[in-house]
Amino acid sequence: MKISSYAFIFLMVLTVSISGCAHHGDEINSKKYRTGEIFFQYPSGWNTFYEFWSSDFDFHYTPKYYPDLDAEEVAGVLDPASSTPYEKYTTWVKVYEKSLPAGSSVESVFSASYPQNSSFKIITNNSVAIKGNNSYELVYQKYRGENLYQVKDVWFAGRENVYIISCWTLPLNYQKNENKFQVIIDSFTVL
Repeated sequence: MKISSYAFIFLMVLTVSISGCAHHGDEINSKKYRTGEIFFQYPSGWNTFYEFWSSDFDFHYTPKYYPDLDAEEVAGVLDPASSTPYEKYTTWVKVYEKSLPAGSSVESVFSASYPQNSSFKIITNNSVAIKGNNSYELVYQKYRGENLYQVKDVWFAGRENVYIISCWTLPLNYQKNENKFQVIIDSFTVL
C-alpha cells in the first residue's frame, strides 16, 4: 500500500509540473484563413485585421502597401490580448505579396530588400527549408513608433510572386509567441 501511495504522489507531482509548462511543440487550437491564392492557420484567440477593426471601432480596415519591403499586404491577423495602455495590439502577423521579376530568385529579391545601413538590428539571417522548399528567414529588431519590436520575416516563392510572412511582437514576448508564429508559417500554403 505504501508503494502505491508513493507512486500516486509521484504521478500527481509529475502531472502538475508538466501541465504548467508550455513546450515548443504544443498543439495550438487554430482558425483558418484563406484569401486569393494563399491559406494558413492562426491561433484561435486571434482576429483578422478586418474582424478586429470592425468589431470595436468605427473604422474599416484596408490592406496597405508596405514600402519597407516594397510589397502589398494580402492578409493579416493579430492577438487582441496583446494590447497595452498605449497600443491596441502589440503582436501581429501580416502576409505580403511581392512580384518576382523574371530571371530573379527569391534569394536575390530577399537580399535586395533589406538595406545594409538600415535602422534595424539583425538577430539571425537564415536559409530554411519549409515544406521542402527553400525559404529565407530574417529575425531583427526595429522601432515602429515608440516601441521596439522583434520581427521575423519568412520569404516563400509562389507561382509568380514572393510571399513574406512578417511576424511582429515586443522583444520580451517573442519567445512566448514564437510557436504561434510557427503555426502560421508551417501551415502557409500557396493554393
